[in-house]
Amino acid sequence: MDSLNREAFLRIINLVSPSLSSQDFIPILKNICFRKGRAVAFNDRAAIGVKLPAAMADLSITLPGAMLKSAVGSFNAESVSVTIGEGSEALITSGRSKIKLATMPAGDFPFKMPDSGTVFKFTEPMLKAVQACLPSIGNDPTRPATMGVTIDVEDGHAVFYSTDNATISRYKTKSKVKLPGDTPVILPAFFCEQLVALSRAYPQADWEIDLAPGVIVGMLFEGDENVAFTLHREQVDPDPLDFPAVINRHCKLATLPDLLEEIPAALDAAMGRAILVQSQEPDKATKITVTETAIKLLSSGPVGEAQDSVSFDGAGDSPPEPFFVDPGLFSRGLKGVSHIAFFPKVVVMGNEDGSFIHLVSHCVG
Repeated sequence: MDSLNREAFLRIINLVSPSLSSQDFIPILKNICFRKGRAVAFNDRAAIGVKLPAAMADLSITLPGAMLKSAVGSFNAESVSVTIGEGSEALITSGRSKIKLATMPAGDFPFKMPDSGTVFKFTEPMLKAVQACLPSIGNDPTRPATMGVTIDVEDGHAVFYSTDNATISRYKTKSKVKLPGDTPVILPAFFCEQLVALSRAYPQADWEIDLAPGVIVGMLFEGDENVAFTLHREQVDPDPLDFPAVINRHCKLATLPDLLEEIPAALDAAMGRAILVQSQEPDKATKITVTETAIKLLSSGPVGEAQDSVSFDGAGDSPPEPFFVDPGLFSRGLKGVSHIAFFPKVVVMGNEDGSFIHLVSHCVG
């Protein structure tokens, strides 16, 4: 193999490494497969593939991913080369440094791309929606709908939801999409994270989503060339969450934009002080009192107490009763939004037009 830039090689290794298996049941799944001009890692549930540079296009081998990543990362020279020996070893050379790694036949690597299913363009606004919904993804394996971002269709346009049972995020886009069977699809958390990571690695590329039988595939294109992909087995929830119904129980989506008011600039810093004094509390709860002129916060913990009064005139003539909220969830919800509204059981933060909203539920103080 011709030598190639070490940093470029390490970048490829780093991009596919999240899909390396951490288990020993199938040893080859702890390897990265270099074959047919691609580097692919696969852990029997998820896969990531990246196009190889021309210098590696003819390589057909698997190499232990964790060791390869550490070895290439430890080299100092600008270039690196891989030489296949006659036995089951590969020689990785960089400058005066060399390391031998055990190999396995690329033909034994148990991954192949599935047959295509329903394919649609995954636009920049849709990617932005996924990224906005990531913080609200839950981790309850008994409820697959909480372990990813759900894509649904409303008035022909893609709308995205996520929940961790304490918060709900909703992001409606203007991107048109048609889903198979007109049913919502759960994009698993790992799949969503890789959509974001690969987009950063290939900022000029465009996504297509392929809802193939039993799997979801994201394919990244630069022009007509497929430069990367990420694949994950489809998650199916036998009792899917009706996100619009849940949200409408707490606030009416149709009228919400008229109720959202601009967030006071001082609120984020005040919430930061609430988090500070409750840093040692296992169950954090800040008391919030909304009046006709202010948002008042009261937080106490073993290390002290914080009180703040932030000017606010968006409560109208009937402010909600005082309530308690987890300051960490509240502060997280403030990121990247501009408006807020208070309801009897939730606080809603979002964009002025309500295209993105983030609900944080009250908690018992």
